[in-house]
Amino acid sequence: MFHLSAKRTSLLALCVIVLCGCTSVSGPSLLPSALNPVDRFRFRGLKITKGKPFVIAQSDSYTQRGSVSHPNLMVQSDKRINLAYYAKAGKEHGGQTLAVDWPAYSDDGGKTWNFGDPFIWADGVPHATEGKKGEKLKWYYGYGWGAVRLQDGTFIGQDRVMKFKKNVMQAENRGIWSSDGEIWFGPRKIQFQLPPGVKQVVCISPRGVLLPDGSHLIAAYYVYDYPDPHPKVKMDSMTDYVSSVFISADGGQSYSYYSDIAKTPDKVAEGLGPCEPDIIRLKNGDILSAMRSQWKIHRPIIMSRSVDDGKTWQREDFREPGVMPMFVETENGILMMAYGRPGNNLLFSLDNGKTWGRKTIISSADEKTSGYITAVEVEPNRVLIVYDSYGKPSKDFWLWEPPPDVNTLWGMFIDIEYEGEAQDSSPENQ
Repeated sequence: MFHLSAKRTSLLALCVIVLCGCTSVSGPSLLPSALNPVDRFRFRGLKITKGKPFVIAQSDSYTQRGSVSHPNLMVQSDKRINLAYYAKAGKEHGGQTLAVDWPAYSDDGGKTWNFGDPFIWADGVPHATEGKKGEKLKWYYGYGWGAVRLQDGTFIGQDRVMKFKKNVMQAENRGIWSSDGEIWFGPRKIQFQLPPGVKQVVCISPRGVLLPDGSHLIAAYYVYDYPDPHPKVKMDSMTDYVSSVFISADGGQSYSYYSDIAKTPDKVAEGLGPCEPDIIRLKNGDILSAMRSQWKIHRPIIMSRSVDDGKTWQREDFREPGVMPMFVETENGILMMAYGRPGNNLLFSLDNGKTWGRKTIISSADEKTSGYITAVEVEPNRVLIVYDSYGKPSKDFWLWEPPPDVNTLWGMFIDIEYEGEAQDSSPENQ
């Protein structure tokens, strides 16, 4: 089954031990000044082991993969992982999009990958697989956004971008349902009731969270019509986002606006245009959200927490920049956040996201990458991450050298061990 920051530290030497193709990183954390300060001994018992990177997909003119990037892992059954990503053909193929609607899937926890549609469609194949000549860069969504498993075991997912009906403050999306993760029904229309002030496209985040009463929440972001923009902020489609949660009490057939996770605040330094939110319900019952802040400038990720099942949210201090953050809480209670730009990185928390440390660099800031890194726990305390690189020869990881313009989606397994006394995260001990 997939299981879908105290005092400043002095810089210490980081020992890297390479054994059997794996890199093991342990000891006190090396914390950038942008992070919340933490006790230098707090993470001593945390051991992070990085496996050897492996190729999932590459640019290849023969298969019309001119570029592959922006990966997103989706868990939609007990045994299968699906991977969606941007795909575009090379110039020799007229810039066509890759003719696959389900680019990759794995039935063995990410060790091996297949390409094509992994599902049996009870209502017929949902849409064509052909790209059109001259079509713009396209993300093959895979209906895995807002993914959640209901109390009765039903898996649900939907398209990433809704069709916005401005005059009636509604949006329409398409969703799919399955009781076993193999035979799927849909896509069928899903209705969203929006709050006043929405003026442009609504985008769904990768995962939803199940609430104790059986209802569930999904996060989304949209362009908001701020009535009085801050005078120091040039409000446009890159800064006037709002991230909100929507609730469904009918198994994902319809959603209503529930609450705002974050808006652009009065103080510019606190983060503009919160977008690309991820939400996770922790073992202690808190719902934690992390969001990208603004588009064109590296600004800190916005972190918010709800202790009342998403009704209200409180911002928390966090100063590390990044895009498209994604959480994973492992079986041993360690909270990991993957994020990128610059580079691709991981952060860890031992106290339900209240403090962070042990920054682990997956690809450095000078490497060309979209910075979109995705993650899911595939075995107890083992996390699969997927990220991209552009123009970086694979000889840096392998013994052979591919074409110089190679663009790759890499996979890597991260093993997370903790030898200290973990904080009890159960609600009765909070």
